[in-house]
Amino acid sequence: VELRETHARMEIRENVATKRFRMVFHNPNSAPNAEATFFMDLEPDQKVDRFKVKIAGKEAEGEILDQEKARKIYEDIVRKKKDPALLEYYGYKLLRVRIFPLPPRSDFEVEIETIEPLRAQDGIVRVQTLNASPSSFQKPIGRVTIEATISSSRVVKGVFSPTHTVNVSRRDAHEARMTYEKRDYVPSGPFTFYYTLGENDLGATLIAAPDGEEGAFMLSLTPPAEVNAPPA
Repeated sequence: VELRETHARMEIRENVATKRFRMVFHNPNSAPNAEATFFMDLEPDQKVDRFKVKIAGKEAEGEILDQEKARKIYEDIVRKKKDPALLEYYGYKLLRVRIFPLPPRSDFEVEIETIEPLRAQDGIVRVQTLNASPSSFQKPIGRVTIEATISSSRVVKGVFSPTHTVNVSRRDAHEARMTYEKRDYVPSGPFTFYYTLGENDLGATLIAAPDGEEGAFMLSLTPPAEVNAPPA
């Protein structure tokens, strides 16, 4: 089964994220009544309040596996030499969905929606998605889009990504929008972005080792949010 497109939409309000993922797969096989198991990895401390899954527009069942159950699945897959790259996510939790039957020789969509509380530390909130391992893909993903709308009663001072080049626009001082789009996407690691909250003044954010690289840091200077005055 080939992953052809991935689309992520996030609505973040007062540090609660509603994430909607839509993935387009292609099944090149003609065998009837075939099945597959879909896995989405979750970070060890990621808390999902609730989720729902749709396959080809119909609701489907899924389950979240804790680290211990996920570890056994990782080991079993690696033991069968199906995907040693999964060892990179050793210790993560998993969202598991059974897909049956697989539509033969056709595209089908998997939709997942999660609601997650986010944690702010010193006014900085980290969001990570598309935890894709580059060694898990034999070919690029045809199209990837990511969109996040952040709104807060506090001033949204800045939105930035240390891993990808993103576009940021804002409606006002309390709402910002981040977008990313790429064709023939080759994952180089997770998609990570940060947003900062505070007062509407000049701010500085220092993040140590933003990509997990020792000895590296990122400094972000954020000017006061600009609010366009309404026309007279």
